[in-house]
Amino acid sequence: MERRLDIGNAWILHCLNSEVTDFYLGTVGEAFKQIGFSVSNISAEQGIEELAKRAAHGDYIVVPSVISFASLRRKGFKNIVLWLQGVVPEESYLRNHCRARKAVLEAIEKRALKQACFLLFVSNAMQKHYENKYGLDFSDKSYVMPCCNTMMRPDLFGSQKRYVDPVFAYVGSLAAWQCFDETMFFFKQIEERIPGASLKVLTFQQSEAREKLSCSGINNWTLGCVPSEKVPDALSEVGYGFLLRRENVVNMVSTPTKLSSYLSCGVIPIFSSCVKGFYEASKAMRYVCPVSSFEDVDKVVDFVSTPPDQSALKEEYGRLFDSYYSRSFHIRKLAEMFMRRFSSFSRELA
Repeated sequence: MERRLDIGNAWILHCLNSEVTDFYLGTVGEAFKQIGFSVSNISAEQGIEELAKRAAHGDYIVVPSVISFASLRRKGFKNIVLWLQGVVPEESYLRNHCRARKAVLEAIEKRALKQACFLLFVSNAMQKHYENKYGLDFSDKSYVMPCCNTMMRPDLFGSQKRYVDPVFAYVGSLAAWQCFDETMFFFKQIEERIPGASLKVLTFQQSEAREKLSCSGINNWTLGCVPSEKVPDALSEVGYGFLLRRENVVNMVSTPTKLSSYLSCGVIPIFSSCVKGFYEASKAMRYVCPVSSFEDVDKVVDFVSTPPDQSALKEEYGRLFDSYYSRSFHIRKLAEMFMRRFSSFSRELA
């Protein structure tokens, strides 16, 4: 950077699900460092109280939720950068079906969006959702950066066999919103038409998954369990990865890290087109397979009938990791925006 600010400290408040979020928050922290901030990290275990003890009210603080934002505002902090990981009121309503709780969360959310000095969205669909929902314009204080937790791994692109005798994968929990049951049914129909196809499931819920798979009617399946940082290695012989979701606002605005894990090692994603962030980003790509519903099996069978050209696939995915999923690209862009936004803030505070 040609110019560096000298306005003090930035603090990053981390999440309990650190294996998924640290990559994202670390990218934001690096952007602060690029323009001269001293950056400190506060773990989820240390929490708001520890942060409030150590940070000065003029410091910049990055928080990963509207609840954390509200807590810090009550303690007198104003220079707060808010990362919106998901649409919390809608997620809460899907879990609890409580309108009163949803209304309270929406009040907190709207106030946080208005008061934050900068906003981080995971997709353009998320930014549009909030702007339409609350009649606000965030164009002067926001940046869109998709969730990602890995770099591209060309060494793991493996052999052509993974696509010729197609190996499919499901990675994740068995939570209802991740649609494991629907994915099993989807794959069972694929297996009926491509008898050589197989399914690899990676989940921490081993007993429940084994029971479900045993009763599914699927013949060719394997079950495993690895930590998130080892997922790309475990997928090196997998050709296609499922990410099937129901069409609702929660999924529409999301950018699941699972997609970057698949793509990083040459796994072609079979994903629901309602995941609009990635759907829009991948429209011009050849080696992705969006599906419009849980019944769109014919499209997948046709798609996998022609194995990819591995050189073309690696080149196409490389372009994605040079832009959409590029850590260095986002650090540079964020640093430029922080420079413009926070230099004006520092003049106002002087």
